[in-house]
Amino acid sequence: MDARTQVNPPLAWLPGAALWALLALTALVYWPGLDGPMLLDDHENLESLGGMLTGAASWQDVIVNRGIGVGGRPVAMLSFVANWLTSGGDVWSLKYTNLMIHLLCGTVLFWLAGRLLAEPLAGVGAGRWWLALLIAALWLLAPMLVSTVLYIIQRMAQLSALFALAGLLCYVVGRQLLAVRRRTAITLVLLCFLVFWPLAALSKQNGALLPLLAAIVEFSFFTRPQRDTDRRLVHGLLATLIALPLAAALIILGVDASRLGGSYQEQNFSIYERLITEARVLFDYTANLLMIPGGTPLGLFHDDFVVSRGVFDPPTTVIAIAAWIALLTTAWRLRGGRWAAILFGPVFFLAAHLLESTVFPLELYFEHRNYLPSVALFISIGVLVGRLAPRTRFRKALIAAVAIVPLANGMVTHARVLNWRSNETLLLASAQTHPDSARVHTGLAGLYVDRGDLDRAFQHLDRADALYDGRQSYAIALHRLVAYCNAERSVEAGHYAALAGQERIRDTVYTVNALRRLAEKALGGGCSNVDLERVASLVSDHVSRIDGPGDSDRNWALRLYTATLLAAVGRKRDAVEHALAAGELQPTWLEPGLLAIEYQLDLGDLAGARRTLAELKRRDDGRVELYTRLIAGYEKRLEK
Repeated sequence: MDARTQVNPPLAWLPGAALWALLALTALVYWPGLDGPMLLDDHENLESLGGMLTGAASWQDVIVNRGIGVGGRPVAMLSFVANWLTSGGDVWSLKYTNLMIHLLCGTVLFWLAGRLLAEPLAGVGAGRWWLALLIAALWLLAPMLVSTVLYIIQRMAQLSALFALAGLLCYVVGRQLLAVRRRTAITLVLLCFLVFWPLAALSKQNGALLPLLAAIVEFSFFTRPQRDTDRRLVHGLLATLIALPLAAALIILGVDASRLGGSYQEQNFSIYERLITEARVLFDYTANLLMIPGGTPLGLFHDDFVVSRGVFDPPTTVIAIAAWIALLTTAWRLRGGRWAAILFGPVFFLAAHLLESTVFPLELYFEHRNYLPSVALFISIGVLVGRLAPRTRFRKALIAAVAIVPLANGMVTHARVLNWRSNETLLLASAQTHPDSARVHTGLAGLYVDRGDLDRAFQHLDRADALYDGRQSYAIALHRLVAYCNAERSVEAGHYAALAGQERIRDTVYTVNALRRLAEKALGGGCSNVDLERVASLVSDHVSRIDGPGDSDRNWALRLYTATLLAAVGRKRDAVEHALAAGELQPTWLEPGLLAIEYQLDLGDLAGARRTLAELKRRDDGRVELYTRLIAGYEKRLEK
């Protein structure tokens, strides 16, 4: 009798009841971390939420116009909008929602694993739901996932994973019903690809890989459909749905090839070096997920990971590349056999990393990229345990050892969670595990700047400058001036010279953030101890000489904050020039143009204001109500 049709034995409800206890335990482990602050790009990506409470932005603006990457992430942004509006901007509630999504993902994983383990190719007999519980426990309490759950903006990765898991569950159940209830089966499979696939992709672009992941599930756990019509349906559908996003991706890469290459200019590695380094990174991820000694210490900051400069530099590079190739070759040869379900884990893991661990010029290493890929590794462990348990003389010892692992993981996870309760504890813990991380040192510098301890702040900035090998010297020079501004101390002449001596401004997030802080303080009447006019002249000159195909988002921001700084020192004519240049770099964002009109009116340049207004009216598509209202307001002022 097929395992899926067996009569449920007595106490079959126990694994389900134990799942509730597991969810409660996971919530307790994570609860102290909910009091933690926003971190890193939380501020950059979620700052527009605050505008909804003040009326400066509409919820449509946040969802539609604040997307990240190709297609944006409107589903994830919608969840942030709902969260923000119902909580009044409470950071705790944002993290609480992340935790609830994590628990929901664990529940769907439990259900999906139980279904997959029922397949004959899984080779698991009785107790599949206990194995599903083990898989869910290993995943829910995995220490590496802390930096997804408690990192607010990574809800995008969470939601994408949730919808991908739900889609895979629909696919698996539909596939299991295909031979007996064809109409229901087809409905479930279509639900996977017509509903959950778009939801996953519009939460984060990784969701576009769902058809490929479904194909890996198909060839790892299912035998070929007996009927030709079913076989054509399944294989034809999967082939088509994999080919479509692949073709779209190749077109996008072809169109954006120059921008892709330009984005690498600000990295300390080439596209080739990134590709070969990722082979080592993926093994490091695997070691940390499975708690194998020897991996890079866990943490939020991994910019200290050593780049592979060649396949033999370091030598582990060629070993990692050869190992992954051998694994994929073996998996292909053994597809459809008894080993397929065990090899499913690493194959799925690699496939789920295709977007973030290949050619795109992202940071080399981030733990949150493993949120969905890690699922498959734990499913394969469940398969392996399910096969070994009946065959060993030490069955009870094996079960006891396996049961202890999630609890041990939970203890490590809780220790990590405690570090996430504040920016200070996170940075200090990271300084112990990643002393060569430049980001850790810039973070600590910011911490000491806020405390007014400039000596310690500058020590960390010097260390960061050395670790960055000069790539962030411009941002660090600005950061030092912000430090003087905060401390209200006279600036040493050498710090102006350090800024003036830069060959060109570096178009990076760090530079933008440092310039923004300085511009906002100047606009608010602060920094009287800093020669802001001199700084504004230097920055304006450097920004005007930006060349090369950089990231227009940040070029836009550099121009905008330069305009703000110039306006603060009374140079509004120059501020207009930069604001208009910012508008050309981001035509759909009308803030720079609106700022330019304000400056032009202050200067009495009515003709220039009318030209700018006409251009804004041409660009305004009506999607952002605030833009339309402000444009109408300026139109009335100019009529008078």
